[in-house]
Amino acid sequence: MYLISQDQVPWVTLQYLIAEVNYGGRVTDDKDVRLISAVLKGYFCENMFDANFKFAKLDDYTIPKQGTLEECREFVHHLPLDEDPRIFGLHPNALITAQFNQAKKFIDTIVSVQPRISSSGGGKKPEDIVSEMAEAFLTAIPEGVKKKAAHPNTYRKTASGGIVSIGVFHGQEYDRILMMIGVIKSSLKMIGKAIKGIVLMTSAMEGMYNDFLVQKVPANWVKIAYPCMKPLIHGLRTSLRESNSW
Repeated sequence: MYLISQDQVPWVTLQYLIAEVNYGGRVTDDKDVRLISAVLKGYFCENMFDANFKFAKLDDYTIPKQGTLEECREFVHHLPLDEDPRIFGLHPNALITAQFNQAKKFIDTIVSVQPRISSSGGGKKPEDIVSEMAEAFLTAIPEGVKKKAAHPNTYRKTASGGIVSIGVFHGQEYDRILMMIGVIKSSLKMIGKAIKGIVLMTSAMEGMYNDFLVQKVPANWVKIAYPCMKPLIHGLRTSLRESNSW
């Protein structure tokens, strides 16, 4: 009744009802509510009824012409199967990220249903494979060098009594590397004990066990590791060697 009683379409009212009340009522962050309002201004406006109007200036996203139900269904049928991120106000690279995450989830699902029991052809048991990998990683990861062994110029004092910028940066990065070494070595020792039955196999250890069987970096390592395309152990040894050279 409100729309019918108006001489013109109340765009401001519609934008407020949809953005602030309908969707905004379910959003707790005020910045997200502002974002919804900004996005919807491109969808609820006077220009949307122009003949050449296109949502987000994309050729595939227009308003269907008035017609029958079948014509409307045909129009919807020809819409892109993969939505363009720009129609939602996102950067085109958002589609790459979405497809990457979808492919990763699909592959992880396939890997998760693979059998974990070796055949009776004399192959190694899964627990033997994981134990050998854990021992090899423990041997491959060197111990960290104490900061006292650093070059005198690395942590050189400034005139004001502070530390030079390279020393601040090196100290922060080196502390993170030492923390990574501690977590990784501790988890490797614990999984070895869990396989032998000395300690309880927790859910985190079980996840690490399954990740080792499929040559995947364990989730508890990913949380503390640097984003890197290199193998984690190799990258950690390289970073530690470079840090020790300072």
